[in-house]
Amino acid sequence: MPDDPKGPIYDAQVRQAWTRQKLSDGTMLNLGNVDREQFFAVTLTGTVAVNETQSGWQRCSDGSERRYTITKLTAFGANPGGHTHPIGRMSDIVADIPGPEDGRMATLTKQTAYVISRRRAFAIEQSAPGFFTTRLIAGAKFSKSEQATVARQQVRWSQHGGGSGVQCQFVPD
Repeated sequence: MPDDPKGPIYDAQVRQAWTRQKLSDGTMLNLGNVDREQFFAVTLTGTVAVNETQSGWQRCSDGSERRYTITKLTAFGANPGGHTHPIGRMSDIVADIPGPEDGRMATLTKQTAYVISRRRAFAIEQSAPGFFTTRLIAGAKFSKSEQATVARQQVRWSQHGGGSGVQCQFVPD
């Protein structure tokens, strides 16, 4: 979270993974034309793949549907977690910005949640109950349009515990 003295170290580990396009454990980041997100844990010494995942679809009460990958929070241990946004995951057009449910990891783990995309890496934090921020760690600055979208996401997260407020059901592949 914002006042964690280890935060700059974790940020540096994620920045390095984004720059090298691979995690510290050697796992290549697949940010290309795929629709499966990759999860990773961030430690003081690097980034490590979390392979306990399941892919499928999220079918939501507003009629929307999107590709989705899930994991168990226990897979991160006591470490902050993160995931990727590959460009092939365009069902909800969030390749390079936070997605509708991306605040949940920060809420559930009570730690910074990280996202790596082709154009940037960023951190999502819940600094107080119901208040979210998104920080750029590496890569291209958010455009004015993207900034507006991120601000809307943060408001939704603040209103809905880190999520979009839409009820969704996970359907495995």
